[in-house]
Amino acid sequence: MDSSSNAPRKRKTPPFFNLLKVLRRKYPNLSCTEVAKLGGNIWRKMSSEEKLKYEKKARRGTNRRCRNR
Repeated sequence: MDSSSNAPRKRKTPPFFNLLKVLRRKYPNLSCTEVAKLGGNIWRKMSSEEKLKYEKKARRGTNRRCRNR
């Protein structure tokens, strides 16, 4: 692995995708489309305080570097 400053950084995961990951685990029998629709409805109804949990999780991953494949 290259530890130089030119190594690519991992992109930030959008907070909404973190919610979808949780929903996929909770509802494994739903299709991807159904999970996305459910997630969209839940996300729209959430307050900013409830979304903060997923936003913090998204910020944590910003400084990680990609692995060379």
